Amino acid sequence: MINILLSIITIAVFVKKCESFSVMNRLSGRVDTFQYSASPAQCGSSPLSQRSAEAKSVRNIASGAFLAYFVGVKSANAGLFQSAEQDAVDEIAKLRLPVRDLLLQLSPQMLPNAVGVFSETQVLKGSKEDSNVVASYSETYIKPLQQKMKKLATVIKLDDAKSQERLEILPGLMIGHIYELAQAITDQKVTDQKREVEEVVETLNEYLSLVSSKYKVDPLASVRPLSDAELFGPLGCEFWGKKRVKGSNQCTD
Repeated sequence: MINILLSIITIAVFVKKCESFSVMNRLSGRVDTFQYSASPAQCGSSPLSQRSAEAKSVRNIASGAFLAYFVGVKSANAGLFQSAEQDAVDEIAKLRLPVRDLLLQLSPQMLPNAVGVFSETQVLKGSKEDSNVVASYSETYIKPLQQKMKKLATVIKLDDAKSQERLEILPGLMIGHIYELAQAITDQKVTDQKREVEEVVETLNEYLSLVSSKYKVDPLASVRPLSDAELFGPLGCEFWGKKRVKGSNQCTD
């Protein structure tokens, strides 16, 4: 973008100099009194009337390029010109990622250890330290999410009255999830923490589903664990058409 703007400015300055040079030529009949950097060689040796027409043409091209560029930017990158409501929707949608990350840490997953052996692993298990991590996620992401949802629901107006009513209810439901999650954190109960985070995710998804009837909501990329073939290549069992024995590195047919 900066390079294009600099090019346009350069063209405009060049045109201005050539036009000034033509005017000075007509007034004095001399080129040695011209004090700008433009010279007859730079501006060409065609007649003054032709040079003036060419200068105007170049200036029009520069102006057209400038306008065409920004029209293109408006359609290709709506974030620069989109409404405040759409910006708010984007901010809410981005918070899906850390909330999903928290849910994955509270859920058992098949993950490889340092030597590549897959086993069922859960990152957050409900200890005091783990519960503090959940509390940090709640303060940093979930509570601000609820506030953004509430603020947006009072501003936008959906076409369907029932959808609008539901949209305004969901931020209140999110407060309930936050309170129950706080209790689960205090009790250090990982199953309750997981359940409440799942409800946060469900409420957020419903909210964005309603909003998507009027505003753009980008899909959230899916997450899946790497397979043996993707992780180990020729060193893995799947690469050779075999299966890995659970809990070991041995292959079997």
